[in-house]
Amino acid sequence: MKFIKIFTSDIYNGIFKKCYLLILPAIMTVFICISCIARIHAYTNINDIPDFTYSVADMWLFVYGGMAQYTPTASEPFQFPAIWSAIFALSSLLVLNYPTKDMLGIGSHIIVSSGSRRKWWFSKILWCTLFTILYHLVIFVVILISGIITHADLTLAIDSQLQHHIHELKPYIPLMNVSHIPVSAIFLPVLISILFNLIQLTLQLFIKPSYSFLCICIIMISSAYLMTPFLPYNYAIPLRYNWIYENGFKYVYGYPAVALIVTMVILFGLYRFKNFDIIKKEDN
Repeated sequence: MKFIKIFTSDIYNGIFKKCYLLILPAIMTVFICISCIARIHAYTNINDIPDFTYSVADMWLFVYGGMAQYTPTASEPFQFPAIWSAIFALSSLLVLNYPTKDMLGIGSHIIVSSGSRRKWWFSKILWCTLFTILYHLVIFVVILISGIITHADLTLAIDSQLQHHIHELKPYIPLMNVSHIPVSAIFLPVLISILFNLIQLTLQLFIKPSYSFLCICIIMISSAYLMTPFLPYNYAIPLRYNWIYENGFKYVYGYPAVALIVTMVILFGLYRFKNFDIIKKEDN
């Protein structure tokens, strides 16, 4: 069986037949945008700015921004970034079960007929990547539509003081007075999401899907708690990028890091899958 047929099967079974799952990020983003707009209106009322103009970039940063650096103290408990966490956790959750179910179902017949486990593995890599892109595209579209409906500027301009307010940042956490979001900063969180969904896919060759999802969540929580480039989810937190946070790290380093780790994950997963006992997995 040719690779294109295997990939077409994944597109049909893993995306087309499951496209209803993309309703979930759409609904979630609608409520997040409503919360964002409510906070923007509160900001304008508090500061008495009747003609305040915000942009879809301000809304995007509210959705994907995450949290600034957290400094552990006895007086300030850790506040987990719920919105940011929901965005990335739901992405991993939606791609969790299909690969395993396919491998133990029709996928096992495809592997036999194709005579190549490599084709099946790379098809799943492309499927996971494509589904994750569609997931975030849905979120982007909802943000854009919400901005159009509420008459937001369709630009990448942002207001740092507004971001400080709607993210409820502490007074001692300064955001630099930047005028716009760099285009290169917009796509990095999506790439990080793809990276960890691929890591989750590979982990399923070693442990149960639920455990692999738990591992991803642990890394996510650790990344929110500790600001370090050695926890890659930090590269998905724009409020920690050096273009807006004075003590932030250079987010552009995230691109080569993602490329390197993705390559390692794909090759490691391929090696594992070539020696993977599907029959034993079915018995379990």
